[in-house]
Amino acid sequence: MSVADTVKAYANSHGIDGLKSVSVEVGGQEAPSPSRLAGATVKVGLRGELSHGDVIQLKRAGEQCNIHTSLAQGVIVAVV
Repeated sequence: MSVADTVKAYANSHGIDGLKSVSVEVGGQEAPSPSRLAGATVKVGLRGELSHGDVIQLKRAGEQCNIHTSLAQGVIVAVV
């Protein structure tokens, strides 16, 4: 489940009805030798009538998406 899907599902299951749309922009920082991804930045845009508390909750929910959790914990990649 992506960040946007996780945020939308959280809003639906927690009665945050003011959320109208979610946008996600991903950027990466490359590390030298060997060339690899050193880090990533995920910018989450929330649109709708949301309280400050709603925004905090939704951004925290985004940090729990499967992709974020996998990358933060280290993921094994197999090329087959």
